[in-house]
Amino acid sequence: NIWLGHTKWLLGYPDQASKYIREALRIAKELEHPFTQAFALGTSATFYCRSRAIREATECLGMLFPLAEEQNFRMWAVHASLLRGISLAISGNGPEGIEAIIQGLDNAKSIGSEQSRAHHLSYLAEAQGEVGQPDQGLDTLEQALVHVEKSGERFGEADIYRVKGDLLLLSGDSDGRAEECYHQSLDVARSQSAKSWELRTAMSLARLWQKQGKQTEARELLAGIYGWFTEGFDTPDLVDAKALLEELR
Repeated sequence: NIWLGHTKWLLGYPDQASKYIREALRIAKELEHPFTQAFALGTSATFYCRSRAIREATECLGMLFPLAEEQNFRMWAVHASLLRGISLAISGNGPEGIEAIIQGLDNAKSIGSEQSRAHHLSYLAEAQGEVGQPDQGLDTLEQALVHVEKSGERFGEADIYRVKGDLLLLSGDSDGRAEECYHQSLDVARSQSAKSWELRTAMSLARLWQKQGKQTEARELLAGIYGWFTEGFDTPDLVDAKALLEELR
């Protein structure tokens, strides 16, 4: 159920995704099996960070930290510390989040875990951009893309290219290079039917086109993907997309 929740979110069904995640957490709690509970809490916190549901992520991490310590689940303790950094960064606590993500990535590597490393690096890069370090963020993304090619782990590849486009704009690079990254992100997202990644990138590209005076093109792009969704309209991404569409009228 829990991985089905992750998949449903990627495919563009956030309400169904949340339902599967809540059900998995309920079952794990009823089983009273510590490792199953840690697994459910850790993977659910990952889901909530990814979908920007920070309150829910914080709740899961608040239960995971003591459980991992009590049961000596080192892997889940490391994962929880990494997710704590990501949630801090998403919440706007950039410097503290960056420090925690870097420490978490180092700890994960020390125990031989590189699962989702590329996507975790993209969170770090995004946070670096938000604290005024876009060039550092771009260096971080190069590491992420190297890992993608080395590992074949393409789960978050579309989002990496979106973040790269955002950072290129922040660094003062040409709009053209950023737009290339956004189109690359859209191509990957569409090839994977990853509607949630596609929506995020469409917002970034629409903002760029808005700045360039291409209001019509921006609205058509964003309206096309926003109009595809049939649920989840109170989730952060869809709320932001609706607000941007209002600006583009």
